[in-house]
Amino acid sequence: MGFIQKSGTSADEASIKNGKTQTEGVCKSSAEEAAENKNTYIWNSTYTTSGAEVVVYVQNTSETDSLVIDKIIVGSAVAQVWTVTSVTSGTPAGTGITGIPTTLESGVTPKAVAYGNAAVTGSVAGTPIAYSVTAAGTATEIDLLSSVVLTPNRDISISATGTGAVYVTVVGHYKG
Repeated sequence: MGFIQKSGTSADEASIKNGKTQTEGVCKSSAEEAAENKNTYIWNSTYTTSGAEVVVYVQNTSETDSLVIDKIIVGSAVAQVWTVTSVTSGTPAGTGITGIPTTLESGVTPKAVAYGNAAVTGSVAGTPIAYSVTAAGTATEIDLLSSVVLTPNRDISISATGTGAVYVTVVGHYKG
């Protein structure tokens, strides 16, 4: 015979059977938790490169939260070598791109500065974080496993080596 104890404030249950407490739990990744809290964003950039240039730049401007980069999706009409790097210095400039909340709610904007849709200038590349190669007409996901964490005022850039149309999507979430 068993005993079920219910929480008075939620649907959580713990049961006692044969003198042992039995519980169930749900594990969520930090990205899933952030999405539920409306803290997950996507930055998109599309344009035609002239070769060997920075195509996307993202800086976390939150004073308190870290921006965790989950993955980057890259593609091109021509073969490309892609490099994701930290940024060490400079004053990046270019065409601003706005992060889109994954909840698709209007009025919710990320605490970030991002450039794309044209060449990004003024940033000095630091340590390479990841590389990827795409064949002409293909796309690939650079799965960073949520391991690239931009603390306040830290930034990354994504560069491409070839000449031609490029497509980049950066997916990230904020974690306090």
